[in-house]
Order: sequence, then C-alpha cells, then structure tokens
Amino acid sequence: MLGRVFVVGLVLALIPTGVAAAVPPQEPQPLLVPLEIVQAVTALPQLRLDIQQAADELADARMRARAASFEASVASEHADLAQSQIERYARNAYLTGNPDSIRVATESLDGTIGALLHDVALHRYAGSDVAYRAMTRMQEAKQVISGAAIASHDVILAEQVLAGRQALLALTEERMRAFAATVGYPEMMDAALSVNAEGCVTRAPDTANPQGVEISELCRKAIAKADEYATGAITWALSRLGAPYACQGVGRTHPLFQFDCSSYVSRAYQDGAGIPLWSGSGIPTTETMLAAAGRFTPIDEMQLLPGDLVLYDSCPAIEDAVEALDEVIEEEEPCSDRHVVLYLGAWKGHEWMAHTNTCGGVANVDHFWGLTDEPGRVFLGAVRVQRP
Repeated sequence: MLGRVFVVGLVLALIPTGVAAAVPPQEPQPLLVPLEIVQAVTALPQLRLDIQQAADELADARMRARAASFEASVASEHADLAQSQIERYARNAYLTGNPDSIRVATESLDGTIGALLHDVALHRYAGSDVAYRAMTRMQEAKQVISGAAIASHDVILAEQVLAGRQALLALTEERMRAFAATVGYPEMMDAALSVNAEGCVTRAPDTANPQGVEISELCRKAIAKADEYATGAITWALSRLGAPYACQGVGRTHPLFQFDCSSYVSRAYQDGAGIPLWSGSGIPTTETMLAAAGRFTPIDEMQLLPGDLVLYDSCPAIEDAVEALDEVIEEEEPCSDRHVVLYLGAWKGHEWMAHTNTCGGVANVDHFWGLTDEPGRVFLGAVRVQRP
C-alpha cells in the first residue's frame, strides 16, 4: 500500500505546473445564447452580402441617373428647337390661309400629339414634313425627360434600401455586442462582426490570434488555395475565433459559440460548407467523427491543403508513465485523447492552423504544429473531407 501511494505521489509530482490551474475551479457551464443572437449571427454574412448588393445597385442607379440627366438636357434643347419650328409652322399656316394646320399646331402645343400625327392637313402643307419631324422630336424629348425623372426616383429608392439594410446591420451588431458583454466574452464577437462580403474576417481578439497574424490576409490566402467546400469551412471557423472552449465537453453542442476541437471543425464543415461529418443528432468526438466511413480520405502530410484536418495524440507525457504503471494502478486507464485541427496553409514563411484545445482558452489561429512527436501533440495523420 505504501509503495502504491509512493508511486502515485511520484506520478503526480511529474505533472507539469500550470496544468491544474488551466481548469477553472467551478463546474463548467454551457453558454446560453438567446435564439435571436443565434439567428443574428447565422444571418450576418448574408446581411453583409445584401448590403454590398444594395451599394452596388445604388452605384448603378446613380450612373444611370447621370446618363439620363445628360440625355434629358440634350433632349430639352431639341424640344425647344422643335417648338420653335412648330410655332413658325403655325405662323406660315396662318399666312397661307390654312386654318386646319393652325388648329393642328395649336393643339400640338397643348399636348394633343395625336391630332398632329393623324391630321391630313399637315401632309397637305406645301409638301413639307417639317412640323411632323418637330413634333416627333418633342415626343421623344418628353420620353427622355420622363426617363430621367424615373432614374432619379430609382436613386432615392436605392438609397432607402441601402440605409435600411445598414440600420439593420447596426442594430444586429449592437445586440450581439451587448450579449457578448453580459456573458463575459466581449471579445468573442470581434470575429463574427468583422466578416466582410467575401466571407473573411478582418479582425480577431488577441486571445484568438496570439501570433498577431493579419487575419484577413491569411483568410484570403487560405481560401484561394482551398476548394469551394473547404472555403466555407475555413471562413466559418475563422468567424468563430474567440469562442470559449467547452470544458469537459459541456456546451460543445452549441452551434455558434462554444466548442471542443471536434465540434469546432465538424461544425465548420456542417454549417459552413453543408457537409455533415457525423450521423445522428449528437456532435461527434474526434474518434467517432473520424470513424465515419466514407467521409474522409487519408492524405500524405506533404499534400496538405487549406481545409484539411490534422490529427494529434494529445496525451501528455505523464500518461506514458501512468500507462507503464498500469499493472500497479489498475484503476488508471491508458490515455486515448485525440486532437484535431483545421489546416490553413502557408503564409509569410509559416504554416497556420485553427483549433481550440484548452479549458479556459478560446478558438484561435496559431502556428501549425506540423509533424511533431512532442508529448501532447504527437502527429498521427491527416485527412481530407470528401465532397458530398
């Protein structure tokens, strides 16, 4: 018995300092997110696309309005000239004693254009169609000027649509920030609120970006080399940077803001790319996710592309000692922990990954661990998610 206590004490003494401190003293609690916040975050990328579309439509409307205004100005000059020609025609008709032509010209000036186009008297006037052509130009000018007014109205409508969508975005961001502050993770929203129309984040909290990488450039670089499905997973994962780790698995089923490593990458493919990496209603562990037949293709580590999943044995070195003493300490089970990360590719002389792995930590971007055999991050292999 004393020998057993001594061995256990020796094993405990080998645990690196700081491991125990990484686990919060209180029981882990799931992050309760109101439905409206979940819906807001889910809708945010589309709202940004809608705003970009509205801005593009406004720019087009303004361009059309400018062109229409110029055409209307020219048409107005033509209309003035045409009116002068008609007035001369009316005077000439009066001097030649043609009352029908005078009536036609007078009515045309009042806007009764059909009278001029159908009155036989016009065609009898000295064989001339000057007045006819003048009235045609006036009719065309009126249409152009009317079109300019419509184009100007379109600009007003486009401005209202853009303003409405921008106001909705501002309200959505305000609600998201208020929620993040109430749960103690105000930085959690930084990434979600910074997603641009391309789907890339433009900023992330320092805790989620310890290397200070230019996150938007890394995102663009990664999706440029990824296929369309991996692109969705990458942008989704990066938009959740700063989300708290699901300690002891508590809260890992939340679709937006609390993950362990496997729920983080599986949600990225499920919600970001529309590719489920598991069957059933539960969120998989690393082992059960990767055991899903037909969903992954093993790849050589030299063939890694952004969006690939890389696996590590995350058992600390102390577990090796415990396993060696398994015959003495029968209650102790060998460590079988596995860790999975989302590979992001190379950029500025380094390789990068997104993952979450520490209780008290957050989803983050960091240097890729690579083919290491360091205890706690022993490289096991890599897989590529198959297309549906």
